[in-house]
Amino acid sequence: MLSAVAEKLAAGDRQLDEIIAIAEQELNEKGFRADDIQIRDADTLLELTDASQRAVILMAAAGAGSPDRQPDRHARSVDSG
Repeated sequence: MLSAVAEKLAAGDRQLDEIIAIAEQELNEKGFRADDIQIRDADTLLELTDASQRAVILMAAAGAGSPDRQPDRHARSVDSG
């Protein structure tokens, strides 16, 4: 799932809301509950801009049906230049 998001970003897709919605849907289909997904500038962690050279995908998700489980947190850096 992170790979698909990374591929879209590397290909120049900047429809971030759409990419995040797809990622959330894929997480839900795999039995997770997305708590937060953000795509940020990897160097500053600010919102991604046209000047950003690299992006980082930040996400937190918990397994569905396990309210006591702590969210899993993952990040992946993507060269967007």
